[in-house]
Amino acid sequence: MYNSNTGLCTLGSFLKSGEFGIALAPNSTEGDLFALSSCDTRDGFSWVTSGSLSACIMIPNFKTNYFGARKFCLDLGAHLYVSRSIEGFYLLPNHTNYIIGLTDIASEGTFVWEDSGTEITEDLTKLLFRPGEPNNAKGEHCVVVRPNKKDNFANDFNCKKDKLNFACQRPIN
Repeated sequence: MYNSNTGLCTLGSFLKSGEFGIALAPNSTEGDLFALSSCDTRDGFSWVTSGSLSACIMIPNFKTNYFGARKFCLDLGAHLYVSRSIEGFYLLPNHTNYIIGLTDIASEGTFVWEDSGTEITEDLTKLLFRPGEPNNAKGEHCVVVRPNKKDNFANDFNCKKDKLNFACQRPIN
């Protein structure tokens, strides 16, 4: 059941797409059984789980550049999607490019996570990026991922010019 006072779904609740984006759980006619979580599902966010991983995610239904995406997420009390493991990116729907919260805007070649300001590990960098990436071609400082159940699916891109899909992640209470 949806509690309009808290904006949270409780055990036995159903999800449906909202005006801000699509529900991320598998599709069905009436919605999908929702497990108890601390995900604030207002504004189109969904509690997404796979194995032991989970996140409170929203995929807006429009494309923008990194700065527009970041502002949109921040205005909702969220940040661009982050994951400290390859498996965490599999929570996003496959075969679509998503702007994530990882950039080297502050210092070329030092990619940091938007939610914490910490640097990405060398091991995750090797797993995440395609061979030859990140390459900073034409001033690329932001990161896009295309989850497809394979390693090496990230690329750097131009933060201002390129308009892409993105994912917002709301902190879990």
